[in-house]
Amino acid sequence: METEKSLWAVVNDADRQALFEDAEDLAAFEETANEPNLSFEEALKQIAPIEKGLRQAKAGQFASRLELARVSGRRRRKGSQ
Repeated sequence: METEKSLWAVVNDADRQALFEDAEDLAAFEETANEPNLSFEEALKQIAPIEKGLRQAKAGQFASRLELARVSGRRRRKGSQ
């Protein structure tokens, strides 16, 4: 790979990008720090409707808009508690 940048600049850019991604991860962690912990079983219950929708979409059985609104509304309410 040829570039106009020096090796030093390429390494610095890669380091800067890695630090930026770390900062994003830390910000996301801080945003969710006060959310309640979920048991594994509760997490499975919450993703079950999403998984069902994905299976239906893959099989060509798309969910109705009402079903999608119901599922997404339920997820938003639970996530905002």
